[in-house]
Amino acid sequence: MAKESSWGRWFHLTLAETLILSMILFAAYKSYRSLKKNTNKGVWFKFWIVRALYLPIEAILDHFFYKYTFYPDFRVLVLAFLVFAQGAAQIWDGFLEENIEKGLKLAEKKYAEFKKKSTQTSS
Repeated sequence: MAKESSWGRWFHLTLAETLILSMILFAAYKSYRSLKKNTNKGVWFKFWIVRALYLPIEAILDHFFYKYTFYPDFRVLVLAFLVFAQGAAQIWDGFLEENIEKGLKLAEKKYAEFKKKSTQTSS
């Protein structure tokens, strides 16, 4: 197997980053249009929430896999799935929404308990 040249690697990474940026801009455009037309807002809100939750995971993966040739392609495929196949809505509806709701209820409960204890202690 031939080793990829540094120019070829640079081109591959630049192409992947250009595709990722294009898809992010496309999602931003579609979000803007859906807000203006008051249609289909939920799909794009779900995309941005899932994308925001995926960014830290991607940062960790970048640290370990940046040197592998396939990794930029993987990033492009993940984002393409989230944008064009409405993968973000599928992930949100199938897994995230329920778990985030549970987590928020637990956090609100713990906060109320903490607030109650802190007012009792300060009195």
